[in-house]
Amino acid sequence: MSDTNPLIVAAAVLLAMDVRSLMAFFWFTIMFELPRYVLGFPAIVALAMVERRQPDAPPVSQVGKVSIIVAGHNEADCIESCIRSLRAQTLRDAEIICVSDGSMDATFGIMQRLHREGLIDRVAECQIRGGKPAALNLGARLASGDILIVVDCDCSFQPTSLAELIAPFADPHVGAVAGRVLVRNPDASLVTSLQAIEYLTGMTLGRAQMAMFGQLSLVSGAIGAFRRSVWEQIGGTDPGPGEDFDFCLRMRKIGHEVAFAPRAVAFTDVPVAFTALLRQRKRWERDALWIRFRKHKGALNPFSRHFLPREVFHHADFLVFTVLPALVMPLFLVYLFTSYGLAALGLLLAMSIGLFVLDVFVLACAILAHGHWGQWRLIWTLPLYGAFQGYVLRIARLKVFVEEWIWSTSRTDTYCPPKVNAWNAWR
Repeated sequence: MSDTNPLIVAAAVLLAMDVRSLMAFFWFTIMFELPRYVLGFPAIVALAMVERRQPDAPPVSQVGKVSIIVAGHNEADCIESCIRSLRAQTLRDAEIICVSDGSMDATFGIMQRLHREGLIDRVAECQIRGGKPAALNLGARLASGDILIVVDCDCSFQPTSLAELIAPFADPHVGAVAGRVLVRNPDASLVTSLQAIEYLTGMTLGRAQMAMFGQLSLVSGAIGAFRRSVWEQIGGTDPGPGEDFDFCLRMRKIGHEVAFAPRAVAFTDVPVAFTALLRQRKRWERDALWIRFRKHKGALNPFSRHFLPREVFHHADFLVFTVLPALVMPLFLVYLFTSYGLAALGLLLAMSIGLFVLDVFVLACAILAHGHWGQWRLIWTLPLYGAFQGYVLRIARLKVFVEEWIWSTSRTDTYCPPKVNAWNAWR
């Protein structure tokens, strides 16, 4: 091999560095990558302890009547399997409310048939699409439960998921409970396998970390539960994308907590193609930015009447570990290649190997904690996971942040119809 090989040059550079030089070189990794692992390890332990010690779900009588709201647009392919999965739950006597949000396919007809079969308690149709937030509000008005469970039409569930989901409501301070979402189609493509690792480790541990510090601020639309009195107190969901995240922020403002139920598992199909994944993440990242720093911009302003010290932590976490790395990473790469030339490729590979070792440990802990032994088959894609998270998704995130901050692209989002978005004065 030539002595100009980037790997050989990189190895020589690393071996010539002292500790101070190594820390100066790996500053990006030390600042933005390692803290996630350092915080993640105690979260793994805490999550495992919670799962072992968590008592059986209490009787429904302790939390009140339960209503399940299923709202969707053009969900004919999956609505029936979702309902049958809900009826197979150990949680009995929950009512199911289904709302078709302006569907143009057979969704409403399937809902009506399931209603005649006794699998759905109430069904409604919005002939003109109003968006998921409006459909959920209609479902909540039709529901009679003290606890409102919201699920996505394209999900299936473990038999005990909903019983586990309502258990935290035994604490009167809990206003909402987030379940755990795992990937149902991990073997469909390389893209789905990488997402399966992300859902099993990153997303689960991220929520466990936030819950550990009392800072959880998101209930996924795939599986979540809300205390009806809190739902009515804040006026239900606001129109527009990211309604689940926005609801939790408004709920936390008035003093209610969001709990995490790791044994309440929902399975969902994730995007198979890379382009579809980018479209999904574009919406997620854009919503996170404008909801935090436009609609709820007073949360980080000490001079605002909306400022609450207890909300600073999770907003700061988003800034430091999501926004800032996306902004800084291009500068780090420019510095790396201008300073070391092609040897920078070898140096990046060295960083990736170090993070890969940590990723293996995290994946092993996640599997041991949750008992999803079949997830070991994901290890073949794990060497690509660090680059997928650290470079591919960060570059996509940076593009989204720039577009949203400069051009406010969320204003033209099609998640809700234009006529609905026009009503939102805060947009």
